[in-house]
Amino acid sequence: MLIAIIIGFIFWSPLEYFIHRYLGHEWTFQNKFRKEHQKHHFLKDYFASDFDKLLAALPFMAIIFSIGIIFTGWNISLMFSFGFLISYLFYEKVHKDLHVKEPKTRMGKALRKHHFHHHFENPKMNHGVTTRLWDRVFGTFEKPTVVHVPEKHKMVWLEEDNSDYLVTSN
Repeated sequence: MLIAIIIGFIFWSPLEYFIHRYLGHEWTFQNKFRKEHQKHHFLKDYFASDFDKLLAALPFMAIIFSIGIIFTGWNISLMFSFGFLISYLFYEKVHKDLHVKEPKTRMGKALRKHHFHHHFENPKMNHGVTTRLWDRVFGTFEKPTVVHVPEKHKMVWLEEDNSDYLVTSN
């Protein structure tokens, strides 16, 4: 059961990358995620509502659970789905925190810089939010130097940082 939870948790990670890259950026057909994602890029503090995220997640969770039942039975499928959901919720928290809170750890600062490079320097690169792994694997990693955040997007806590994780405002 624990292994199913761990595998479900890990399974979200590449999906996070593909959803963001393809539904959010590369595929040109309009979809709910793309619409919300474009708003997120344009407006400083915009995130889709928790209700909208739940509406999007529930059918997907039902599909994952149903497929899992076919191959593993309901109990393993439920644990896998639970791990997947926990990982998705972790992603949502990390993503929002990168935008609204000052990161306290080196990893948090590195992820913030990686993600802000995507937002403010090159939206075709650095699609990972909770990890840079998939960007490296699929050739969309771009090592940011200084990330310039436009004044209209500047967070209250954002200040110049003289470390390797430099993000500045214009």
